[in-house]
Amino acid sequence: ETTQVITLKHAKSRRGKNAKPIKITITQQEENAPIELLFAGVASESILKKDRAKLLILELLKYEQLLKEQIVESLIEEDEIGARNIQNALKELEKEDKIIINKVERKNLYQLKIHATPVNV
Repeated sequence: ETTQVITLKHAKSRRGKNAKPIKITITQQEENAPIELLFAGVASESILKKDRAKLLILELLKYEQLLKEQIVESLIEEDEIGARNIQNALKELEKEDKIIINKVERKNLYQLKIHATPVNV
């Protein structure tokens, strides 16, 4: 018997609200037997990688100022978050006024707003 669970998420709707994600169980008893699809309930909301990146960036910046390249490298290696999600997370954190960006030799240096210190260029 082979069983797998998949999560279906309705991403875009022309009318109304988006539906909550659901889980479907796929089962096949034998190799040539029919495949069964069963509703397995509503799936829990998973955190988006961009939102996870925002949390991790804030955690990294608690301890030191970092260049954009250092943040991207750290999150890609440690948490398998893509560069695009990290860039979007940095933009959102700046819009939310949680981080400050300083220029150091044409590179972006990020720090938490609460720890902001002037940077001499």
